Amino acid sequence: MNIFGARTRRLLAGREARMDIAAYARGKDLLGSNDMRTPLPTSRWPIGALVLVCALLAWLGYLGWYLAQRPYGGLTVPRLEASLGQELPKGSTREDALAWYKGHEIQAHDIGGGLVGVIQNDSLLESAEIQMYVYFGPDGHVDRISVRRIVHFL
Repeated sequence: MNIFGARTRRLLAGREARMDIAAYARGKDLLGSNDMRTPLPTSRWPIGALVLVCALLAWLGYLGWYLAQRPYGGLTVPRLEASLGQELPKGSTREDALAWYKGHEIQAHDIGGGLVGVIQNDSLLESAEIQMYVYFGPDGHVDRISVRRIVHFL
């Protein structure tokens, strides 16, 4: 069964519509005009600009995420541990620990074998607090110090 009409059959069978193998090898289309082997010239600027914009957006997103996690006051657990370790070495008295809390305007709570102080440590993405524990040994002197950051919700 032939699905083409009479006119289409004549055009397809005609000399103009036949593919010239030599012309194809030279890179010409059926009408002998366009070079089929080489793509049309395109500019690389749109692709380069797109890559640059994507990289810039990714960098800005990372920078925003990084800055949003930093506490407002800039106080971090390692800095606080260093300060406590330097100002309250092992063997310090309970009065020294209370003076340290009072000097940093932190309210100290007695927890039996030690003291705990809490500082709000919020960031843009987190509601958090830093808890500072000073534990005393049986002789009443500083035995160990523990500092941790607790995130309540994101």
